[in-house]
Amino acid sequence: MDAQNLYREGVLALREKKDSDTARKLLTQSLRLNPNNEMGWLWLARTIKDPQKRMQCVERALKLNPHNKHALDMKARFAAALNGASATVLTTDAAQAPPRPNAISKPSPAAQLQIKKLLDKAEACLANQDVEGAIEQWVTVLDIQVDHEKALASASRHLAKLGYMDDVKELLHRAIESGTTVPSIYLTAIDLAQRESQYAEADNLRDQLATLPTATDEIICDIADHYMQNGRELRALAILEDAIKVHKDNPALLLRIGDIHKEMFQEEEARQYYDRAARAGKNSKAGQEADKRLLDFAPIETDQERGSIILAVREAVGFGIFYLALGWQDAGLNLLQMGLLRWVGVLLSMIGGYFIVTAVSSPQQKPIARWFGGEVPEPAKRKKAKPLSAAVSHDLIANPFNEDDDEDMMEVAETKLPILPLEVRYAMGIIGLLILIIAFRLVFETSIDLLFDPAPPLNIPTIDELIAE
Repeated sequence: MDAQNLYREGVLALREKKDSDTARKLLTQSLRLNPNNEMGWLWLARTIKDPQKRMQCVERALKLNPHNKHALDMKARFAAALNGASATVLTTDAAQAPPRPNAISKPSPAAQLQIKKLLDKAEACLANQDVEGAIEQWVTVLDIQVDHEKALASASRHLAKLGYMDDVKELLHRAIESGTTVPSIYLTAIDLAQRESQYAEADNLRDQLATLPTATDEIICDIADHYMQNGRELRALAILEDAIKVHKDNPALLLRIGDIHKEMFQEEEARQYYDRAARAGKNSKAGQEADKRLLDFAPIETDQERGSIILAVREAVGFGIFYLALGWQDAGLNLLQMGLLRWVGVLLSMIGGYFIVTAVSSPQQKPIARWFGGEVPEPAKRKKAKPLSAAVSHDLIANPFNEDDDEDMMEVAETKLPILPLEVRYAMGIIGLLILIIAFRLVFETSIDLLFDPAPPLNIPTIDELIAE
């Protein structure tokens, strides 16, 4: 194993596994092969308990780079510890990373002026074909602001041309470990990891990038698409769900989540996300796309609609309008001639219609369902997505819907409203039907009488009389 791989394994052992002993052995082996790795000395210092030896490691790093912000910070802390200032002693907990410069904070005006001068010097060096001199200026800029986008991009590009890929990776990871929120730095690091077949590291970087507040929805959707193309639908969903917590109600992300649920045949979840996307982005392209996708779904009632008495009455009014038309026709198309009984029939039709609607389509009206002893229906069972981490098992990704695994099922409450007991619904339906029959007899009285006892109309002219006229 070469020095760089030993270094990475040592860092991972310290950060991920909390194994200081293994990390110390790996970092020591790496530094024997490459003693000029300044960050290696700083990580090694994190694994040592002896204050004097820790300080020696920091001094080695400062000897390699006197401007290293990590080393200067650690030296100050170790010096305070050696002088008895325990409040500033640097903890040796393996889970804590080395002190990192604040990549998010904006440099001071003086620092910005210095950065500008260094960048100008780098341009001058390039004009004189002095690439290494330019690289030196860019690296100095990165010592001031570890995630300076222009300096990092320029230094990485020219170092890569010269074949110094380890130095490129070191600059990128310094910026990432510092807490940078510059998406282009992560994208470059991902591309580099992919080129070197370090797929797990590339995925880890993608996961971090997706939750950055500066990541655009295009970047996040591209990351999700990468997982989808590799058959890792659940990982893609997990990434988008985490991203939506940072980018609240982003319509493009909500739309993509809906699309993935639809591809996984989870129609209800897809509809919910399309609805959220349409509401969040009414005037956006993603919101309009969500509206179009919602047209493919049948409308679904909410609890507010299910429990509304007003909506049930509105449906019952439809029965009344129909019966009013029948009565109007029976009265010779004259409302003034309808009479009291026909109007009573119209009223009864609305009452009977309300009973029918309640029994068939609105059995959860508040508080009627509760009055008749209704209970909240049993929740339906649906497939649940297992929580995902950076290391998702291959079996879960390959077969996310194992129907034989009962633990993969979760209960989803479709409604929180009680529903009328079945026997009450049957009774209301029968009563409503009887009332409608009575109402029909009242509003259509003349027509029914004629149906059973037809009477020929009087004074029908003969053909001869018609001709004579």
